[in-house]
Amino acid sequence: MRNILLYSFIFLSVNVVFANKITNYEYWIDYAFANRIQNVINDADSNLNLSESIDLTYLVQGIHTFNIRFKDSLNKWSVAQTSFFYKPANDSLMDNYNYPNNTLTAYEYWVDDDFVNRKYGVINPNTSLLNIDSFFLFENINSGIHKFVIRFKDNYGKWSVAQTSYFYHRANDSLMDNYNYPNNTLIAYEYWVDDNYIDKKYETLNPNTSIMNLDSNFLLENLNSGIHKFVIRFKDNYGKWSISQTSYFYIPDNSEFTDVSYTSNKIYGYRYWFDNKPETIFTLILDNKEETFSEIINLQCPELDTLGLHVLHMQYMDSVGKWSVAVSDTFIYEGFEVSKPILKSPTDNANVKADTILKWNIIPYISKYYIQISDTNDFSNILVYDSLTNATQYEINFIDLKTYYWRVKAEYEGIYSEWSDVWAFTTVDAAQIISLNLGWNLISTYVEPEFAALENIFSEIEGSTVIVKNNSGQIYYPEFDINDIGDWDVKQAYQVYMSKAEMLTIPGEMVVPETTEITLTTGWNMLAYLRDNAMDIENALATLVADDKLVIAKDNMGNVFYPAFEINMIGDMLPGQGYQIYLTSGATLTYPEN
Repeated sequence: MRNILLYSFIFLSVNVVFANKITNYEYWIDYAFANRIQNVINDADSNLNLSESIDLTYLVQGIHTFNIRFKDSLNKWSVAQTSFFYKPANDSLMDNYNYPNNTLTAYEYWVDDDFVNRKYGVINPNTSLLNIDSFFLFENINSGIHKFVIRFKDNYGKWSVAQTSYFYHRANDSLMDNYNYPNNTLIAYEYWVDDNYIDKKYETLNPNTSIMNLDSNFLLENLNSGIHKFVIRFKDNYGKWSISQTSYFYIPDNSEFTDVSYTSNKIYGYRYWFDNKPETIFTLILDNKEETFSEIINLQCPELDTLGLHVLHMQYMDSVGKWSVAVSDTFIYEGFEVSKPILKSPTDNANVKADTILKWNIIPYISKYYIQISDTNDFSNILVYDSLTNATQYEINFIDLKTYYWRVKAEYEGIYSEWSDVWAFTTVDAAQIISLNLGWNLISTYVEPEFAALENIFSEIEGSTVIVKNNSGQIYYPEFDINDIGDWDVKQAYQVYMSKAEMLTIPGEMVVPETTEITLTTGWNMLAYLRDNAMDIENALATLVADDKLVIAKDNMGNVFYPAFEINMIGDMLPGQGYQIYLTSGATLTYPEN
């Protein structure tokens, strides 16, 4: 067990009319948001000191993330705060650690990746200073950017994680030898925008002030909407200019923000580029809009022509098309290889119609893909081997109803990725059969009907179908040829009154539940269940429960799910059944995959 002490501070403005407080918090490790731990804070002050004992023994050795967020009295969640930590290996030596008596005994350091020629030193327990050999560091390195790496060893012979810092080594010249650093000062600076160095702005520095007055009109007056860079450097007593420092900023267009509901705003996409090259930008619009973006992004960088240190810049777009401020970070580029594609749909081992579309993820900068389809899992009998340009999907139409296997690989200018993981799908006559009882039924389907008009759907049992109602109160009344509903909406459930028990068959194409968003309104909704197998209602509607929007859910038998009182009489949601739910405000629901 490890104890992690957490601090969160909420600063209240003096002109608020009420005191907002933290009421809840939740935390999770790595990307296991589904397994997050939730806690209620009773009578919390605005300044919280939280102590949690968290079991980390199940984690593998390596770097992990600890994530935490807080909810206030207005039911608003804060942005998640993330910290990195290192989990050492589990061994008997670790169990015997006596941390109060443990000390550092040695250290070693090296420059760049030259671990072989590292420098080793012993730590005197009575001193807190380390004597780093600067001659060792600098005597054989070239002018430019380098990294200094150091790690420490304790009583038990365990080495810490290596810590890395970057530094710049200047060229040797006679002027540098005469530097008197205590008397050296900055005397001037110059700055410019983008690559327009010719029109730079030059200013002298008053040695008695630490504030620089930048001319914002000069910076922004002739710039177009989009990404730009601000560059600045400084000159000292000896006429030496510093390294240029670059920051990126974004100028929005002149349109006003209108009809923006921040409570329902989501991340719609992201884009990134490298170094000082906005022309290498790659943009991706997400299939599923996210309130919290926590995906692992496989970045590709074939445009980088040199190994070593580079800079990554990234932005996110919201639902009104506005881009965030760019976030930048450095990384070491060790060479380019094409990532293997990740298959998306249909999900592995899914049942599909004979004519369906196979989809995989887009890989940045990649325009050519190869697909193989076989009826054997070792691809000894290949039915399809095709290449595609600027496409990440492939349409099939197989006559034989059986199981098939497929995989995809990518190419970039003669460099090939590995084949993707192999997925399987089985072609079937897609149809759902729903059992209808005498009297009232509440039903839904997980197939998109081939013929959606209610007259077509109920044609085989029209004589036994008395009336069908939707959530808006519209009806289908076959005896009197009344159809106010029109077409079947797969995202809704329907109330059906039968004069006798029947079996309703709905042919069509199976929906993909994890990519189908259901928009729900405040108050009562008749909700369809889009999965082809059962799932506990607490898991199926977990997002509505987590957002405190779901008050109650009912099935056709009158069983209820009442999360506030931890009452669950429904248990599993079932294919073919519909459910009535009451929400405190509008929401969007997406079911987990089959």
